[in-house]
Amino acid sequence: MADRKTFQDFLVKLSRDPSARNSYQDDPVGVMRSEGLSDSQMIALLAQDSDKIQTELGPDVNAAFRVIVTIIVTVQF
Repeated sequence: MADRKTFQDFLVKLSRDPSARNSYQDDPVGVMRSEGLSDSQMIALLAQDSDKIQTELGPDVNAAFRVIVTIIVTVQF
C-alpha cells in the first residue's frame, strides 16, 4: 500500500513530466501499479473523484496543492 507521500510524488511527477503523462495515458493502471499506488488511490484517480483524491492526499497537504492536483487529474491529457 502506498503512503500519502508516494501518492503526492506521483501526482507531481504527472504534472511535470510529459513522458510520465504519456505513459499514464497509454496504461494508467499499469503505471500506477508500477509506482506503488494503493487500490484506493488508483480508484480515486481513475474515477477523477476530487473528494477521494483529497482524502488520499491527507489533511497535511496545503490547499494550493489540492487545487492544482484536482485540476491536473480532471483535465483530459
